[in-house]
Amino acid sequence: MEKTIIDILTNSIGAVAVAAIFLVYLDRNDKRNNELIGNHLKHSTDAMLQMSNALTKLVSTIDSLKRFIKNSSKR
Repeated sequence: MEKTIIDILTNSIGAVAVAAIFLVYLDRNDKRNNELIGNHLKHSTDAMLQMSNALTKLVSTIDSLKRFIKNSSKR
């Protein structure tokens, strides 16, 4: 009886090792992907904020130009 349990354990240890290595790989891969997506979202958000600031400045400059042109044409 003990011989069978030992045989089963020795025969299945390879499959258990492969499964454990695969699970560790999946965990690391998941962490790496989460970090990649998080960095992408952060950079994307930063870029959108910079674009928003640039567009706000552009609108302000265009309004100033419109006022200047309007005042220049009245003279």
